[in-house]
Amino acid sequence: MSSNTEKPPEPIVYTPFFRRFTDERARDIKETVDLYRRVRAQYLASRYADQDAIKNFVLTLARDLDPPFNVDLCVLLDGILRMEDSIFGFDEVNIEHISLKNR
Repeated sequence: MSSNTEKPPEPIVYTPFFRRFTDERARDIKETVDLYRRVRAQYLASRYADQDAIKNFVLTLARDLDPPFNVDLCVLLDGILRMEDSIFGFDEVNIEHISLKNR
């Protein structure tokens, strides 16, 4: 018979030896900067980084419409897409002043 009074094992708090001498904040900042640079490079290599990306996108949509090239619709789409800076833009970050603060 097994006893129900056995205590569960206590969790072990262990820090690997090589991490005891690591500045975690500096490592996190370095990883964040590396990630930013990789994402920025991928964005700049994409078609959305092109200066004429919005115009090309709107013209592609206009060509596919049944009544071709509705000017009012193209102007409307152009205005909406210019506000989409998360797709057609990439914020510049001053990497020299990056910090990871607890909030």
